[in-house]
Amino acid sequence: MELIAASLTLAAVAVTIAALALPLIRTGRAADTATPADDLSDLGRMREERNTALTAIMDLDDELARGNISAFEHRAARLPAVRRAAALIREIEGREQVLDEEIESAVWLRRKRSAESAPANSEADPPL
Repeated sequence: MELIAASLTLAAVAVTIAALALPLIRTGRAADTATPADDLSDLGRMREERNTALTAIMDLDDELARGNISAFEHRAARLPAVRRAAALIREIEGREQVLDEEIESAVWLRRKRSAESAPANSEADPPL
């Protein structure tokens, strides 16, 4: 009975590791061909992957607490999951910063264009 439980646990750990490693193996699109919509789509995908990695970490911690896996199995499976989650968090934060900067630049440019196109001494109604 213990052999079956250990086999199932190892299989679950292997599947978890494979699921976390798959995005690393896939090839991504070239950065210079990405559009803002692609960036947002990639950001959403990365957030989902981050959540999956964090859930896998919590599941491994629960399995260890229940005694379903050994400390060695826990460390072996948890370390790649933590590294993947950390890499995703750094990438997400970097992309969010870039998007924030692009938004600020677009707002600034629009305000500048509005100011340039408005008559200098206009008594028109102020914008709402």
